[in-house]
Amino acid sequence: MSRYAIYSFGFLVLFTIMAGCRPKLKSNDYLVSFNDTIKDQWGYKNQNGEIIIPSGKYLRCFTDTFKTYAIVVKPNSGFIAIDRQEEVLYEIFPFDNGPDESSEGLFRILEKNKIGFADSLTGKIVIKPQFDCARPFENGVAEVSNTCSTIQEGEHSIWKSDHWFYIDKAGKRVETKAQTIPSSANIQRIKSSFLLRYPLLTWMRKSPVEIGCMLETEFSYKDPVFNCDYKDYVNKGDPIKNTTEYYEGIKFPDSLVSKIDLSVETLELEFEHGNLREISIQFKDSILKSKISEIFELPTKRSKFPDNITDIGYGENISASNKPVNLNYTRWLTIEGFDHMGAVEMEN
Repeated sequence: MSRYAIYSFGFLVLFTIMAGCRPKLKSNDYLVSFNDTIKDQWGYKNQNGEIIIPSGKYLRCFTDTFKTYAIVVKPNSGFIAIDRQEEVLYEIFPFDNGPDESSEGLFRILEKNKIGFADSLTGKIVIKPQFDCARPFENGVAEVSNTCSTIQEGEHSIWKSDHWFYIDKAGKRVETKAQTIPSSANIQRIKSSFLLRYPLLTWMRKSPVEIGCMLETEFSYKDPVFNCDYKDYVNKGDPIKNTTEYYEGIKFPDSLVSKIDLSVETLELEFEHGNLREISIQFKDSILKSKISEIFELPTKRSKFPDNITDIGYGENISASNKPVNLNYTRWLTIEGFDHMGAVEMEN
């Protein structure tokens, strides 16, 4: 046997032994991000607390529970997705000073300046990058274009194109009337106009009729009971003897939820003795708390709360393994106007 053959055989044996010693990835195995607050550096540990990816290698780790892929920031590379071997899978489309947020289970990715989509659960590419412009998925379709230009408007930029079309989640072109599924830009204008006219915090402690008249004026939605015509509304309910009337109020129409903001999935109103007591919002996907504050102009400090607000709360973001993940993200927002109390205590 030649000296080269012996060397090759020895290397093969050594590689086989090393591969056999490498721990297999279990289905429930994952890494958890950690932050060295002193150096402000990020890394990943396993479930035993052992450091697997040392801090400082990436500028920021956006994925808290690292199972199959993680979104991180690498110096001179922007937002990228890596696998468990730390191989770069693709770039993440940047949105609002961060990586693109998942919408209907998909987020936008980049490759050679073309946009595609990846699955937010597995990280696998679902629609290969091929579009010049692509908006997030909504109602099962996404609006895309291969001929678009970027226009700068102040601090933000927008896409313009005369050739938008829709694709489904398999990347196939579908015929969808634009008027039945408005573009994100159109809904954004409706939302901005509505919230500028009726900021969310001003809703609190309004009567059901005031909320109903607000919807009627802005969207031509007329509730059969609580509308602009019911000017003499007075709640005569009692928390003990007449609870039905005491807690009555208008239901926010499901058809108008998306016009508040694209990220909102449900919006519920709770009334007590003729006053809006609580607003509960659930978002379609995890969203930055700072983004929520920006959308609804919410104060971040209790000392800045207006007089009609007693509390602003964000639900805890929970991962599939029931472990807290990034505390900067949430899917829930609750705004309270006053503590639960009796009718006599509420009177001004």
